[in-house]
Formats: sequence, structure tokens, C-alpha cells
Amino acid sequence: MNTPHRSHETDPRTVATTVASAGLLLLVALLAPAPAQAQISSDRPGLGDGASVVAPRTLQAELGYQFARTSFNGSATLLGQSIDAGADLNTHQLGQLLLRLGATEGLEIRAGIGSYGWASASGEVSGFGTTGSVEENGSGYLGTSLGAKVRLVQTPAATVSGIATTTLPTETGDFETDDDRARQTLTLAADGALGEGLTLSINAGASFFWSEGDAERDRQVEYLFIPTLTVDVTETTSAYVGYAGFYSDDSQRLDAENTNVVEAGVTVLATSNTQLDVNGGLRVDDNVDSQFFLGIGLAQRF
Repeated sequence: MNTPHRSHETDPRTVATTVASAGLLLLVALLAPAPAQAQISSDRPGLGDGASVVAPRTLQAELGYQFARTSFNGSATLLGQSIDAGADLNTHQLGQLLLRLGATEGLEIRAGIGSYGWASASGEVSGFGTTGSVEENGSGYLGTSLGAKVRLVQTPAATVSGIATTTLPTETGDFETDDDRARQTLTLAADGALGEGLTLSINAGASFFWSEGDAERDRQVEYLFIPTLTVDVTETTSAYVGYAGFYSDDSQRLDAENTNVVEAGVTVLATSNTQLDVNGGLRVDDNVDSQFFLGIGLAQRF
């Protein structure tokens, strides 16, 4: 059964502006020669971002595919259907496209084009005198963002950068929400060398809406803390393991779930301008019965 289309509609001017911005980034990068650089350093595939900044007049595209499975033990709303006695949700994201353009030495402009997603949910409905099985299928576009990363500190042993990202309300289809506000995320990203071939990266920041909404419904502020440990296995292969925590503002009565994830992955430098990755993660809090994700990706520098 297909989920009915919700009433909220995305402003087409927002989508047009985002597409035009991404096209401008691509045009500028293709028309300008890129300087010689070291091996590629991407923000894929972990949940956090690295502190490295793309070099001037260089375009870097990062994209991938992810599958996630979530099992709920209790009430949940899946693709518009209220399920009260346990459910499973499978979600696919294809795209995860992030464009990064080096504007100056130490500053990059970022455009997140997002993903096309499709999902299927199944479970048992219980309550209000109704019982039985339910199956839902849905699809749509997930997410658009614009932002910038600026290098703040760089030494031989450590780099610190600031990242500002505005996520726009451009979801469509079954992923569309009735909230038309942009959301801002401000993050500090630090990379530090712990020894030969061993690096610790830390993200710390906060995410919030530009304008106030219904305080009974919204999670107004969400804090993030993402430490990641990376080890060089060979000259072209690295492995990482990390934790990602997203903590809600306790002042909000509703929708105040914290999210805790452990993740790991492997990256391979196919060439000095191309990186491949395989990654996965497991949610480790009690707000869902279980959740895991698996992904593959590519980062390409032009």
C-alpha cells in the first residue's frame, strides 16, 4: 500500500536555487586549473567530517549508497502509518552527494545535493480496537544543504576547522515533512596525529532551527559529539572506528531521544584523486529495538 502524499509542498524556488548553486560550483571548478595536491582527503564515509579543506580552484565530489534496517518494539509512525506493536523499516539512500569547492586557501564552499530514497515498512497494528498486519512502501528525495568549511588552525601535528551547514526543507514524496524551516548546524572539526599512521578526529557542535516552532513538538537544539580513530593499514588503505552521539535538549518534553551509534569502515585510495569506501554502523541506545546501516561510496577530486 502506498502512503498518501502529504499536504506540505516544497517551494520550487528553493530547489531551483540549490541546483543553480551546485551548477555554478561545477562550472567554476571546470574552468579553473587545479594546483598540484597531496592524496585526496574526504569527509566520507564516517558520520563526522574531517578538518581538511579542499585546495583552491579544486572541485571534490563525494557520493554513495546506504542501506539501513530499523526494528521498533513499541509505537512508531512509519511512512505515515501508526504502528503500535512492533515494526521493521528498511531504508535505501542513493546519492548522498556532497560537492566541495576550494574557494581560497583554507576555505571551501559546500553543496549537499542529497539522495533519492525508498523505504518499506511492515509490522503489526494494535490498539483502538484494531489489530492486523500492515505494509507500507514509500520513496522520495532526501535533503539539500549549503555550507562552508574554514581552516582555523594548522600545525604539523593537528588541524582545526569550523563548519557551518544550513539544511533546507526540500524533502519530497514520502520523506516530506510539514516543517518548512531551515536548520543550522555549527561544528568544530579537529584532526590530530597520535603517532605513525594513527589519527584521532573529533567533531563537536550543535544543530538548531533558524526560527522557533512548536516547543511541544520540536527538538530545538541537538548537540553532537563524534570521535573517530583512523589507522593506516597500508600506503593506500585505511581503517577507522568511531562513535557518534546526538543529544537532544532536555528542556523539550517531546521528541527528545538521544541517538548513539558505533561505526567502522575501510577506505582505499585507488588513485591520488579517487577514494573508495565501505562502511557500517550499529545504533546502541534503547530508543529502538535495533538499527544498523551498511554503505559504499566514492570520493573524486577534479
